[in-house]
Parts: sequence; C-alpha cells; structure tokens
Amino acid sequence: MYRNKHTNYKLLLRYNKYLLKSTSKIFFFWLVKVLLKFFYIICSPFLRASYTKECDILVVGTCDVDINNSIGVWNKLIQSGFSVKQIVLKAYTKYHFNKLGDLSFDITTPAFLFFEQLYSKYIVKKYNPKIICSFISSGVIPSLLKSEMKGKGFTIFISHAIIPITDNYTSLDYDYYLIFGQSSLVNLQKLPLRIGSPKIILSGSPMISKNYSLKPINVPIKTLLYFSTWGIETFEERFEVLRKSFDVIIKWAIKHPEYNLLIKLHPLENGKYVYEHTSKIKNITILDKNTSMIDALKNVSIVITTFSVASIEAAMMNRPIIVCNYDLLDKRSADSYKSDAFLHLEKFFPPRARNVEDLHDRITTVEKNYKYYVSQCQKYAKYHLGHTTDSQEHISEIISAIYSGKENFKYIKLTEKVDLINA
Repeated sequence: MYRNKHTNYKLLLRYNKYLLKSTSKIFFFWLVKVLLKFFYIICSPFLRASYTKECDILVVGTCDVDINNSIGVWNKLIQSGFSVKQIVLKAYTKYHFNKLGDLSFDITTPAFLFFEQLYSKYIVKKYNPKIICSFISSGVIPSLLKSEMKGKGFTIFISHAIIPITDNYTSLDYDYYLIFGQSSLVNLQKLPLRIGSPKIILSGSPMISKNYSLKPINVPIKTLLYFSTWGIETFEERFEVLRKSFDVIIKWAIKHPEYNLLIKLHPLENGKYVYEHTSKIKNITILDKNTSMIDALKNVSIVITTFSVASIEAAMMNRPIIVCNYDLLDKRSADSYKSDAFLHLEKFFPPRARNVEDLHDRITTVEKNYKYYVSQCQKYAKYHLGHTTDSQEHISEIISAIYSGKENFKYIKLTEKVDLINA
C-alpha cells in the first residue's frame, strides 16, 4: 500500500480529525485488541454464520443522502446486469462481537486501528464485491478497503461535492478517484498532504440527472431562492458566518416585501433554525424537503447562496447566482470560504454582499444585466463539471469499464504527497 504502512497510519492519525487520539491511549487499544483476539479464538466456532450477500458492486455511503441522490448511477448499472448492493457507513461497534466469524487479522496493523480494520474486513467478506464505490474521503477506511481488495478487485472514490482544500480530503488511497471537474482537480493538486496515488477522472456529479434542464427566464421575476446550509444549525464558531449571512437575507426580505423568497433546506438540515427565524415573515416560504431541484428553481429568476455546491446545479439550469457572505473577501486567506477559493463564485457573478444594502444592489445589478449573467451560468457550470446532464450515465460507464478491466476513459495520475510528514 505504501513504503511504510505504519507511517501511513501515523499520517492519517495526525491529519484526520476523527482519528486524533492521545498516544497515551495506545497501550489501551493494544490491550483491547489482545482481549478481542482472545475472545475471537475462543468464541469463533459459535459465531460462524452464513451472512454472505455477494454482489458485483458495493456502494458505501457516508449517509443515506449519498446513496439516494446518486441512485441514478446505481440503477443504470443494475439495468446493465450488475448486482449492486448499497450500504451506509455504520458504527464499528455493531460488528465487534457479533460478526467476527472466521475473519483473520493483520498483526502488523496498529492496535488503535483494530476496529477500522475489522469493519473493512467484514464488509469485503460479507459482500465479496469486485468493485467498491465509496464516498469516504478521510480516515483509514479507504486504505484498509484497498488493502482488503488487493487481488480481488478495485476501489473507486465517488465525490458528492466539489473537493475543497481541507484535511478532510487527504485520504486518496483508491485505485480510481472520480471528481466533479477541473476546479476539484486544482484543489486536489493544492492539498499539502495527499495519501495515495489514484487515477483521477473528471466525471461530473453523480447527483445530476438528464432532466436537470430549465430554459432561461426571459424577464427576471420578483421570486428568489436561497440555498440554506446544514452548518447553520450547528452553532460551531466556524459556521457563524452562515448565521450572520442568513440574518442579512432575512432583514433584506423584511425590507423588500415586493419580493418573494423561497428557501430550500440542505438534505442534512432539520430546518429548526430556519423555521424559528422566518415563521413570521410573510414573503418567505420554506420549501418542503422533498421538493426537487427542478421544482425549486423553475419559478425563480435568481439564487442566493453563501457557499452551497447546489449553486452549480442552479447555474446548469440558467439561474444566476448572488453571493451573500458576511465575511470580508480575503484572497490570501487559508479559509477558502473567505477567499472564494472553493466555488469561485465571484469570478463569474457579482461580488459578495455583506449587508442589506449590498444584497439589494447585487439583485438589481443582476436584474438589469440578466442575459449576461445567464450566459455566465454555463461558464460557471463548465468550470466545475467535467460532464453535466450526462454525468450519471458517464459514471456508470466508467464503473462498468473498470469492472471489465478496460480503461477506455481519460484519467490523470496524481502522485502521493507526504512532504509534511517527512520534514
């Protein structure tokens, strides 16, 4: 997998937040591993069971949204004759005791990664796939799955969003790594740490289907759509900008009752915060969470966002974007939301609005130059997406080709980058 497997684990331990554990706990994890191994040896005859659910392709999501929003890809593969199973990453504790069965363990794996290794072995043993398509971007699971699949098949990363420049995307240890498009490639190349040397494919989004198409509105109307973001309700300091930006939007709506504002909640958002702050404002409507993207956009002329990836889908459907971001633009900032280095919205659309007056100015600017900003929509979408409405079909064809041992598609080989750990 790497020149030094232990160094690799140390890298992941250091740079992925959920694995940050005190080194003083290493002995404890070693002791737990010894006890579990003893339990396994004694009890394995009683735990052996027929639980295999073999498939050609195993899809591993980080949440139900990953699976549901990309269902078009998996349905196309099923229609092509592949057996496809879909699971969501679950807590390792569910498998510690009742699924040990006849699994064997690599004694060189550090003790504190015992449960991750157990989970990886379990799903490969249970499903026996030729291909694993995973949405997991961080942690050791990608490395462990690839190790378990060696000689059996391939692992493929499926991206659910544009790749940001963040530690959450350091685990590139897949055979193939499917990303939206050019902007994601640029960000991957800028990452200070990359674990793995995958083949990068600019595949487009697995969430975008053929029906993602709307004709431009000829004359802008007084109905706008705001894309809310799940971080708005977490009350973490890093998401304070979302709440401040949302406050600007609410105040603008109150000041301009001649406009109607629709709000589309993020799939992972429960909506409580948004409901509490908008329930008494007559010209604000919160859409049902089951409202499709097309239905949300078809009767609006402009979209407002702070930094939602859904802005790409809106642009594909010819709806210009306005950025409402309370943070001051700082192109030198390491925070890609402050610098606009994540979505690059301000390269294609008006500068961010930081207050009510700014926001109304940006809205009237787009309204007065509506045809121009509609034309900017396609440029923005093309920058982020290698494929648009044919993405799901293209991704299914790539997976099918990999399954068949063919590489009849373009890819970029990205080399591992571990200078930080060797310094």
